[in-house]
Amino acid sequence: MIPKADWPHAPIHRLDKYGVYFVTGATLHKQHFFFGSERLDLLEGTLLRLAKDYHWQLEAWAAFINHYHMVIRSAGATVSLEKYLKHLHDESARLLNKLDTLEGRRV
Repeated sequence: MIPKADWPHAPIHRLDKYGVYFVTGATLHKQHFFFGSERLDLLEGTLLRLAKDYHWQLEAWAAFINHYHMVIRSAGATVSLEKYLKHLHDESARLLNKLDTLEGRRV
């Protein structure tokens, strides 16, 4: 019998300043919060602006109604990926909630 390899569902996340990462983020319970061009533009615009602010180079990205994907590369003097992602999630949620006049909703 061949032993099964250890393959944990949630491996350790190493978010150093250096490297290339494939990142996926999703809304709470995969709800369709980013429907329509205005909301998708909000998500994509925030993702692009903050990547630039945090000195991360986006290689590829896609935004959908309930999740996003991106391939992102450290660009020299980058701020940690963890800080960038936290800011992205916080700001996109606040902007979306402001648009929907639902302050405090978990996105």
